[in-house]
Amino acid sequence: MPVAPSVSAGKIPAPRLLKSGHTDPPHGYGVIQDAALHSTSAPLAGIISVMEVQAHLDPQGVFLSRIIPRHFRRLLFLFPLLAAMLLFSLWQRPARIPLPPLVLWAWERPEDLRFINPATTGVAFLAATATLQPDGAARFHLRQQPLRVPRAASLIAVIRIESPPRYVFADPHRLADALAQLALQQHFQALQIDYDARASERSFYRALLAELRRKTRLPLGITALASWCDGDPWLDGQQLSEAVPMFFRMGSGESKNMSVSAAACTASIGLSTDETWPVYRPHGLRDAARIYVFNPHAWTKADYDLVVRHVSQWRRNQSKEVESK
Repeated sequence: MPVAPSVSAGKIPAPRLLKSGHTDPPHGYGVIQDAALHSTSAPLAGIISVMEVQAHLDPQGVFLSRIIPRHFRRLLFLFPLLAAMLLFSLWQRPARIPLPPLVLWAWERPEDLRFINPATTGVAFLAATATLQPDGAARFHLRQQPLRVPRAASLIAVIRIESPPRYVFADPHRLADALAQLALQQHFQALQIDYDARASERSFYRALLAELRRKTRLPLGITALASWCDGDPWLDGQQLSEAVPMFFRMGSGESKNMSVSAAACTASIGLSTDETWPVYRPHGLRDAARIYVFNPHAWTKADYDLVVRHVSQWRRNQSKEVESK
């Protein structure tokens, strides 16, 4: 991997990414689409309309009793309370990540993904790597390699966090501030943290995720060791939009036959082009789980076509498994 310029946590510049169809600048950074972020306010439309109905008065200042039965008129008085409860529920619930069912990870190397179908495939690109320092600070290595995708492609920015061999007491507030600045400077649909936190680093990781949820409005996801998703309670209660269990590069005590029991891990799975995939969907994973695919090399059209066929076959295997039960 080329050595990238680094900056301390604080006010950091974002990787320079350009709109599709524009000429590359002298620095040669990548190309992305310029679509606006998906709105998360659509579920509120029904609530607003209900509240407007309640506020609709006739000239005498009473509800339209001629067209609304009495028992329904009584229920109208409950609508503000129900609407407030629903709003509170939506506020607490993590926003869903608006990405297609297949996502390609694009790591730190030149990537030209203009051949993907943006209706079915998104891109999770490595935007920066944050290395924790012995003094508790973090140094950022921003993406330096070009990334090219279709204008309509859905994007998720991945931040890789690395720590020294010995645990350091990093400041989650400072790191969250820097990550939130990065998230504000580009048009992508979500933020994904890639951090293989050790047991001694989990309290820091919890605090970092909590700070990020407060400082950015983007849906927040993480990559997760498979063992975190099968009986390890540390993810319980974490308000995450998505935790992607990594069913490749698995450690000791992990296997492709592991179950997925943590609620945050049931909506997606991470696989790789250079390892065998589980024959059947891991127990606990949702039927329509999003599939993330890693490639240790730069993506080619042939790689992509093979993955699309493999995903289709894998999903058919899941259907056959369900039918046989």
